[in-house]
Amino acid sequence: GEYKKQIETNTEVKAENTETNQSSSVINTIGKPKITTKLECDVKQKYIYEKDILNYTITITNENDMTASNLQILNIIPENTTFISGSYEKNGRKYTILSNGSNIVTVNTSLTQGTIIVNIKARVEKVTANVEELEIEDTASIEGNNVENTTIGQIRHTILKAKDDGNNNGGNQDGNNKPNGGEIGDDGIERYKVKG
Repeated sequence: GEYKKQIETNTEVKAENTETNQSSSVINTIGKPKITTKLECDVKQKYIYEKDILNYTITITNENDMTASNLQILNIIPENTTFISGSYEKNGRKYTILSNGSNIVTVNTSLTQGTIIVNIKARVEKVTANVEELEIEDTASIEGNNVENTTIGQIRHTILKAKDDGNNNGGNQDGNNKPNGGEIGDDGIERYKVKG
């Protein structure tokens, strides 16, 4: 549970027919970073829709003055989303994150007694799978030379697939006040499912 400690080394030399000789003390400080992490998304509700924008924020704080070196912050944006933009702030400066075309976003840095805030914006894409709902998950983790490989967190959402009326349009297209996509029950009554 200790993140910083001083150790003192004393050396004593003695031999036959001589007095004991004591060297001066050497004090060294040993320690490790004290890291706290948090993963958040601005969309709090479970259900989301195609074309929605998700803003993920990863906050990494080192509460100790021991440097977290070769720190790698890794964020795997969900499948069925596309990376739009990314940036991170450290020591009052803002840096841009470039996409490599995959769903893995990486920040390589170091951190001494301070905070890094990573912002990632992703767009929900059209669901092509033959399902009404699709669960997606964003996962973030960190590792470094003197930092254990740690999962920061996971955030799950469920995409509700848009109804297709045959013209690649969802919703009410026929001009009346009734939505498309109702189902006629055994009793002849048309019923609709409401989600979200």
